[in-house]
Amino acid sequence: MPLHLSLRALVFVLFFFQLAPIVYHTETIDSLGYSPYVYVEIEGTVSGVSREDGIDSFRLLDRHGHARVCVLPKGMAVPTMGAHLRVQGTRKYWPQTGVAEIDPVAAIEPVENQ
Repeated sequence: MPLHLSLRALVFVLFFFQLAPIVYHTETIDSLGYSPYVYVEIEGTVSGVSREDGIDSFRLLDRHGHARVCVLPKGMAVPTMGAHLRVQGTRKYWPQTGVAEIDPVAAIEPVENQ
């Protein structure tokens, strides 16, 4: 295969993947720890907010008492305590501790019907 054809194919593949939208997979707060997906969406109630070293985060709690931390990117508003939210973002898993979190949060939207 001539070199110029393989370069064209490579450029096409790279261009194609840049245009592909991110798909967020719905998970429960409890299933986030063993989810195979990188981009996830969870739902819950804000049970705590914190700021450490200039980084804002909040805890999202489900009906069963399971909680996950969601780390906000700079400039995103911190949600209010007790708000019921749907959160989309990147799942991070720390194998040393077995903890999964959303870092960073990509989008937050309120959920009206609980």
